[in-house]
Amino acid sequence: MVVSSAPVAKGYFDDSQTNGEVWAIGGYVGSFYQWKAFQQLWPEVLAKHGVPYFHMREMQKPNGVYAKWYPEKEHRQEVASFMGDLAEAIKESNLAGFGCLVRLKDLERFNVEKSLKLEPYALAAYGCMVLVGKDYCGHTTELIFDHVEKVQKKLDTAQKYAESDSFNGAQGIFDQLAANGLPEQLTFKDVPALQAADFWVWELRKNHLRMNEWWSLEDRPQEWGDEQWKHMERWVADKYGSFEAATRKSAQALLSHPNFTCMIWHYQELCDAHQSRGGVWP
Repeated sequence: MVVSSAPVAKGYFDDSQTNGEVWAIGGYVGSFYQWKAFQQLWPEVLAKHGVPYFHMREMQKPNGVYAKWYPEKEHRQEVASFMGDLAEAIKESNLAGFGCLVRLKDLERFNVEKSLKLEPYALAAYGCMVLVGKDYCGHTTELIFDHVEKVQKKLDTAQKYAESDSFNGAQGIFDQLAANGLPEQLTFKDVPALQAADFWVWELRKNHLRMNEWWSLEDRPQEWGDEQWKHMERWVADKYGSFEAATRKSAQALLSHPNFTCMIWHYQELCDAHQSRGGVWP
């Protein structure tokens, strides 16, 4: 889909996955002026720390642009300073963070029970569209997604999930929203906004996996509410001591930014969405 006029807001999204466990998509949305501020701040952080770009997957490699920080355990303070400055650049730009994570085993169970074939990447992208649409309803917004195999086909499927959404669709949140793949000639190295998205979605996935044991408990309350929240609090206290201790240090600065929204497609959430849609999916 292509927006019919210049977007009021623009977003950049990346994906991150752990095979058999989760598939997440996350990124940032902002206005022209917010992105202008970011485009100034992000390169300043990279220059300050002497690296040409940010890519989380490369941080642990002994060669390449981060070789000076290898092994990381001997350079924890330098890496922490770098991560903190990146998070501060995002925060100062006042960008809004959005993320959606699919629990793959839950999706598989749901698909089998409902005789459906919902796709994880498309479902995560659709979830991001729901969150962004609710925040930017009525404003022309374009979301750009980084390269992944057959990304436009996956995004077209996400668009079909949105078009068949009788609940959120009735609120008109998708009317001015477009989701497109990054042009083939570009990579994350050319688009700093995707580097920020990579940072965010990596931490979203990693931190969720730290809670994976709780999500897998058969006796945890299934309906979201006070009972489930209190159960989670008790589990976190026993496992980690506190939510702060349960959060990766590299994510704490990102999560201190109050302007972010996430959702998780777990089994009960999928069932609730299925019911609200009257069981209709494309």
